[in-house]
Amino acid sequence: MHNKQVALLVWNMDKENDAHVYVGHVIYEDNEQYFLNDSMGWKLSLDIEQISRATPVTEKMKDIFLNADYFIPLSLSVVPDKINNGYIPTGLKW
Repeated sequence: MHNKQVALLVWNMDKENDAHVYVGHVIYEDNEQYFLNDSMGWKLSLDIEQISRATPVTEKMKDIFLNADYFIPLSLSVVPDKINNGYIPTGLKW
């Protein structure tokens, strides 16, 4: 995915049929992978399992995925008041 546009397909688990697409790129820094979206100021850590779900975007789907070369599906939910070890802070705001 080096030098390629990557779209995150983000499913909001707290609201039925609510999905968003954000385009950016993946960088490798200090043995970690991050999704960067400059317009939103996001630097989202991605684990190897999330990276492994990257799927090439077909020509037919380019409009939906904002002309990205790959997309990665993610599910997000509101973090409960008591954060435990099962949650990863993303900095994403709905």
